[in-house]
Amino acid sequence: MATLRFPRFLLLCTVPLALLGAEPAPPNDVMRSVMNSFEIHGGVVLESPGQMPRERLHFAPAGGAVTTVEQTQQMTMSMTVNGQGAPVPPSTTVTTTRSSVNGPDRSGNMRVRSEILGVRQSGGAEGTSAAVDAMRGLATELLVSPEGKIVGVEVTNAGDPAMAAMVEQIAKGAVQNLPQFPAEPVGVGARWRLEYDISVAGMSMLAETTNTLRSHDGNTVVVDVETSIQRGNSAFNFPGMPPDVSVEIGSLVGNATGTMTIDLATLASSGEQKMTMDMQMSMTMSQAGMPPMSMQMHMDQVIASRRVE
Repeated sequence: MATLRFPRFLLLCTVPLALLGAEPAPPNDVMRSVMNSFEIHGGVVLESPGQMPRERLHFAPAGGAVTTVEQTQQMTMSMTVNGQGAPVPPSTTVTTTRSSVNGPDRSGNMRVRSEILGVRQSGGAEGTSAAVDAMRGLATELLVSPEGKIVGVEVTNAGDPAMAAMVEQIAKGAVQNLPQFPAEPVGVGARWRLEYDISVAGMSMLAETTNTLRSHDGNTVVVDVETSIQRGNSAFNFPGMPPDVSVEIGSLVGNATGTMTIDLATLASSGEQKMTMDMQMSMTMSQAGMPPMSMQMHMDQVIASRRVE
């Protein structure tokens, strides 16, 4: 579900459109359009195998295991439009997710179901709360092979089946194209790098995450995480923009650090990550008398997850 942070962040780009007097699509339609355009590909590079002893990391779902995680996401943002400050209220989003394990099936695969039990948001830019509400009731079911690899995914949402279909498209792409752990055995101090090529709403982003194994005790893995994000070379085509509006992303740079605890038995994770992102953007409209618009944005985000079972 982490990948959904990118579409939620991009929803905030509807703010400068509102300032221009443009009429973006309804929030849920925007969210679906963004998700429909989401593509991600990645690879893993083992930089250091770490200390002895070493063993291969893999998911090991345990039938009947259940865990509940509460995630709190705090976001603050500053924005200027044509040199003038544009206020964006800070937001806090709290999500409660329950993960449960069933199986094995006839093929020996285990099913790990993660369901969003509740989500609430306070503050934030106008229109984002509707997209957050659409996630309530979302359930993701991962199919994990006897070798500990995620080999399939299904997504349902009783409240918004169309949203579930869009999320499932993202999830399937992630399962097919993203490695989960290095193939080689690793020990404490091991370091591996994940390289992502992400495309959202026509804009490409390059992300690199370095994981350092802090500890591994049974089904509990603790890793230090450092992530960097930068824009690629493609154009930006955000859903809901009028046809006479063109957008150029001058720069986009993001960095995140944190420590995560991963439960190999339920695939749930807890911990804290801090992220900063800076973006410069310019807009032009072909309508007569409409001057170009420039925007600078800085975002700080803290995501903290804890088990509440």
